Amino acid sequence: MEDQFAQLLTKHGIEQCHILAINSDNQQPEIDYCHKDTTQDSIFHLYSGTKLYTALAVLLLIQREKIPSLDSLVTDVVLDKDSNDDEGYTTFFQSEALQGVTIRHLLAHTSGLKDTPMAAFLAVHFEGEDLPSTWDTLRQFRLVRKSPPPAKPEYANVNFCILGELITKASGKPFADFVQAEILPPLQSGAKFHIDSNSDEVLVKGTMGYWTSILLKLINDPADYKKIFEGSEWLRDARAYKLRRNFYMNCSAAGGLCGTAQDFVPYLQLVLQYFQDNKQTPDWIEEHLWKELFTLQAQGPGCSLISGVGMGLGWKKAGAADVQYWHHEGGGGGFTSETRIYPDDNLGIVILMNSWSANYAESTLCHQLCGLIREHVAKKRADRGGAEENN
Repeated sequence: MEDQFAQLLTKHGIEQCHILAINSDNQQPEIDYCHKDTTQDSIFHLYSGTKLYTALAVLLLIQREKIPSLDSLVTDVVLDKDSNDDEGYTTFFQSEALQGVTIRHLLAHTSGLKDTPMAAFLAVHFEGEDLPSTWDTLRQFRLVRKSPPPAKPEYANVNFCILGELITKASGKPFADFVQAEILPPLQSGAKFHIDSNSDEVLVKGTMGYWTSILLKLINDPADYKKIFEGSEWLRDARAYKLRRNFYMNCSAAGGLCGTAQDFVPYLQLVLQYFQDNKQTPDWIEEHLWKELFTLQAQGPGCSLISGVGMGLGWKKAGAADVQYWHHEGGGGGFTSETRIYPDDNLGIVILMNSWSANYAESTLCHQLCGLIREHVAKKRADRGGAEENN
């Protein structure tokens, strides 16, 4: 199996990758593969997989009665709190595009909103710079509604940028601080939004393909673009740039977390235990709220890159009639991730790699790897069961 992983990853020019496959029993992983010089301690960006943690933060605030309900209007929740000093704040949240939009619509990507302009979502800050506030990030967007809610599910990062500001207002803490203090500890996750440059922790360097770099040059702020590629190394065989500088998304609620593969496993194990153990839910999230994560909110292929079925809250449902799974892709800034569970197979998978292309070739590769992992684990379990019978 490891030879197959190595061949596939090398063929696609992937320098570093960690693949971790687990089940619900919290014992030995089914698969733990580190590509080339990747180690258990290698830290990657999760990017859009962060949205799964943002969804949990919203549910916890509903449980604490800081947010009335999933069906509360976004405008009512945000403007019900203490007013922001910025004069444009109220105007922004009273925009026609937000009329009728609920928290549920944002979490399920059924708000009808579009990412406009893309440069707002792609804005970054660099190692040593402070994380911009959720409002400073959000105000860079121009709210544009493609269709009124509830719309067919159509992926838009602005949905979660709005949720980031909503969490900030409802909790009274900056979004990243709230998640770091209230969501990651009960998950026993070591993930974080910034890696301290003075610590021993090392964030893997990302790589971006040539044509992706050209696209970013057309979209990004010129100063940001220059900083991103400053000192980068051209990898001739991979036709990609290896980036030297560490940088982070301004829109932390849509894609700001980074960590090791192990940091993202505890959430998957909770989900698998929910599906395996008579729908047992974590004791720190009320059952009716947790179940909403995996209740199909809207049907349609518009969110998953491959074989989309519909949306839960944050989580995407995908697959064919015989094999379905819940997951979230992540990609940007030189990194790709896949967070996936196969409930019927009691199998969870985290894939982190240091490569990203604007055509999402790496996400397609992750999908292929997940298929191989599922087949391999099924065979290994069958062989193990046969051996136990013989004994």
